[in-house]
Amino acid sequence: VSPASPPVPASATFRPKPGPAVQSGRSATATASACVSIAATSPAEIVACIAGYFEGGDAALMARAIARYKSVKLWTETPRFPPEALAQLERGMLSAGAIKRTPGFAGLVAEDVTESALG
Repeated sequence: VSPASPPVPASATFRPKPGPAVQSGRSATATASACVSIAATSPAEIVACIAGYFEGGDAALMARAIARYKSVKLWTETPRFPPEALAQLERGMLSAGAIKRTPGFAGLVAEDVTESALG
C-alpha cells in the first residue's frame, strides 16, 4: 500500500490472511487469498475498504455494482481468470464504447505466471 492509499477500516474483513506465501511476496498466492476474502465479504464491507479511492463516489452505487459483479461470477475465488468471464466483460465494454478493441484472453492474461506462482 502506497503512502497515498486511503486507510483500510480496522473493522474490514477484506484483507488477505498473512501467511508464508503472502509474506514471501508471491503475488499470485496473495491474490488467491484476497479472492477468497472478497468472495466471503459483503459488498458494503468491500465499499468500506475501497471508498477512499473514489472520493465523492456513491457508496450505494458501488455496492450495487459489486453485488452485480459477484452475482454474475466476474470475481472468482482464485487468481485464475476464466476466459468466459473475460469474454463477457469484453462484450460489455465494447458495446458500451468503453473500449474500441481487445487483444483477447491470451493478450491480457499471463496464465503461466499464475501457474508458476501457485505451483
